[in-house]
Amino acid sequence: MTDCVSNEFRASETSLLSRVAGFIKTRAKRRRDMRQLREIHNLSPHLLKDIGVRRGDVVWAANLPVEMDAVKALKKETGHR
Repeated sequence: MTDCVSNEFRASETSLLSRVAGFIKTRAKRRRDMRQLREIHNLSPHLLKDIGVRRGDVVWAANLPVEMDAVKALKKETGHR
């Protein structure tokens, strides 16, 4: 194998590894977000009102695309209340 081909192979291997690592990291964050949202969703209506969140807001955040930070979006959405 020539140096050029070897370097290209290493670059593509590194790119693949970084994409896989990014995918795993995104999925792990999504699981944490969903766990936090479930905890918020299970709060009593009184507590939800106290923290300024409606149950519908939590459901909305839980249905956001995986790429979005659902907890951050929920904070932004409800921050003006």
